[in-house]
Amino acid sequence: MEHSDSKKIKILFLFVVVLLGFVIFLGTLFYWATIDRRLPRLDHKEVNHALRGNIISADGFKLATSQKLYKASVDTRNIDPKKIDLFVKLYSLYSGDDPRLWRQH
Repeated sequence: MEHSDSKKIKILFLFVVVLLGFVIFLGTLFYWATIDRRLPRLDHKEVNHALRGNIISADGFKLATSQKLYKASVDTRNIDPKKIDLFVKLYSLYSGDDPRLWRQH
């Protein structure tokens, strides 16, 4: 009987350890699912000023017009120096800027 009782105690202990591990695992999943993680994200700032339209002189000449201005900034310290040429090519494709202007900087 003693051998059987010690075997039951070992099995019970193993069951409790596995159950405790499972509860800790579920608790960790719940914790990571509910906290506000500060993941890196793209910053977006939008400032809308009133679009005033065109300013036209008395003779019908357009003096000024309102336009939206889009600005993109890149921290070039984060670009791999071996891939600068690729960055310049891609940037010039999307921006329409001449890639030779970027090679001078």
